[in-house]
Amino acid sequence: MSQEINLRAERRDSFGKKTRRTGEGKIPAVLYGHNIENQNLWVGAIEFEKVFTAAGESTIVNLVLGEKTFPVIIKDVQRHPVSHRLIHADFYRVKMDEEITTEVPLVFSSEAPAVKELGGTFIHSLDSISIKCLPKDLPHEIKVDIFSLKTFDDSITVKDLPQLSGVEYLIADDVVVASVAAPRVEKEEPVAEEGAESEPTAAEGEEKPTAEGNEK
Repeated sequence: MSQEINLRAERRDSFGKKTRRTGEGKIPAVLYGHNIENQNLWVGAIEFEKVFTAAGESTIVNLVLGEKTFPVIIKDVQRHPVSHRLIHADFYRVKMDEEITTEVPLVFSSEAPAVKELGGTFIHSLDSISIKCLPKDLPHEIKVDIFSLKTFDDSITVKDLPQLSGVEYLIADDVVVASVAAPRVEKEEPVAEEGAESEPTAAEGEEKPTAEGNEK
């Protein structure tokens, strides 16, 4: 079992301009979800950045609020359009004995022989996949070994993904996840043979010479 990730939060009662003034070093957040009223929170900006880097949006985080702890997943984050620093976060409370539906990133590993040996281009149609499972079975990521892509006719579909205990994929089995495209071959234009002469054309207004014996 992976190490638990904890994040401390405190209630937020200020909004608008006052929020920006009193929230120095912190970012606003919202807690919502199963059997809980929406709550506005503060979380430490630096601490949350570390937690988000480790957990992403597919790992259970223990959100500590006063004397209570809520199991949550980070459902959404907002970044500043210029500085790209985190400026807001949404936490979704889960119930540990009820299944959740979420997106989990796909991580492609190994090297495809069709790329290394045949010069093809690796193509993946999915960066993440929708799954359903209990919170305790939630994988942080799903690793996909692409060594089976030996020719341009090979592909990896959803049914080829690792079968994880307690995890159900919510996409059809025949959906292609990854493949290798053949390199593009440009057709070369034919080159005229050296020394070949083209048939002269008659100048405008001149008559073509008639065959010998047909002159009158």
